[in-house]
Amino acid sequence: MTNRFLNLKVSKKVKFMNEDIEIIKLTVAQVMSIQELAKNTTNENATESDSIRLLTLVIQLGAPELKDLTNDEVNSFPMDELTKLSNEILKYSGIGNKTETK
Repeated sequence: MTNRFLNLKVSKKVKFMNEDIEIIKLTVAQVMSIQELAKNTTNENATESDSIRLLTLVIQLGAPELKDLTNDEVNSFPMDELTKLSNEILKYSGIGNKTETK
């Protein structure tokens, strides 16, 4: 008997390029793979392409509609739009920038 929660995806709509897009909460395994890649982007040998690869991974995992995004397609989007989407995915998944509560 399988657990009924195993294949459930928790999602919500956010804006990307002024359009609604669905994002999903990342799994523990996905968060761990992102954190592993993030370790490489925080060291002194990190390149801009390492940062873009991390940004792309977050978006591919967290936005099903963009899971097949190519490097050329990533390069065609405004950086701030990609960053906002990535931050929304991370925040929605319980990591990344958290707002303070009073």
